[in-house]
Amino acid sequence: MALAIRDVPWLAGAIIAGGIVGPALLMYGLARTEAASASLLLNLEAALTASLAWVAFRENVDRRVFAGMAAIVAGGAVLSWQQAPYGAGVAGPALIAAACLAWALDNNLTRRVSGGDAVVLAALKGLVAGAIAAASHGTSRTANAIAGRRNSSQAASPTPLPR
Repeated sequence: MALAIRDVPWLAGAIIAGGIVGPALLMYGLARTEAASASLLLNLEAALTASLAWVAFRENVDRRVFAGMAAIVAGGAVLSWQQAPYGAGVAGPALIAAACLAWALDNNLTRRVSGGDAVVLAALKGLVAGAIAAASHGTSRTANAIAGRRNSSQAASPTPLPR
């Protein structure tokens, strides 16, 4: 089954959210977050996917599902809590949570077109997101060449966010 024209906006939104925005936010967040905390924060994707489906897409949520989402969030918060948050310590986890929200949006938008051919959907999502990732890598390589850098220790990194 081919992709219907009415599904293109939903799929485009899923590709942008899940294939471009989510990975970029995650990379910036991982650079500012301890590994153990980051891995626990990634569990937010499930809770945010269900919450977004419930609030924005009017999915039914019973008490057990809601309790499960609350347990995921509470467990992650308790296990990753180390000290009182401060300005620089909040940026990384917030970026990882934002990446999870982008993937939750991707999950919900993809569900809207799930009646289509799964192979076509996966191929389109992978090709577009992969091409953009490759192009951004090529941009970094071009910037390195212009700056006269030859090895990875001199490589240009993405513009850092303020800590």
